[in-house]
Amino acid sequence: SLTLSRGVQAQIFTVDNPYRVIIDLPDVAFKLPPGTGAEPAGLVKMFRYGLFAEHKARVVIEARKPVKVASADMKRTGRGKSVVLKIGLE
Repeated sequence: SLTLSRGVQAQIFTVDNPYRVIIDLPDVAFKLPPGTGAEPAGLVKMFRYGLFAEHKARVVIEARKPVKVASADMKRTGRGKSVVLKIGLE
């Protein structure tokens, strides 16, 4: 899951060789502690993030084996403008 300060349109897709899930987001500035994404968890070997083009951010999740996006949902948190993007992998 990713917590965002506001709702954005996310594009999510998978690629093979190596197995990865790609999340493209417009105009996102990442504010994460150093080393975030380096620890494996479940299907996820690791993930990295950053800007890959002007006004385009990307999260790349490296998977241990073939993976598909089982679900993706964005919901507002509380009363503010922030949202949580939850992505389920299988």
